[in-house]
Amino acid sequence: MAYTIDLSSDEVSALKRLRRSEKDGKILRRYQCIWMAHEGFPKRK
Repeated sequence: MAYTIDLSSDEVSALKRLRRSEKDGKILRRYQCIWMAHEGFPKRK
């Protein structure tokens, strides 16, 4: 089962900026999960 998130181009660029500057590993993983859901990656079990 895959989740999808529809982000605008502004939201995608803001997310990229946040991912590059984040130092906390837990928050970075959350940003990556949001990006992967936006890109349509399948959810891994």
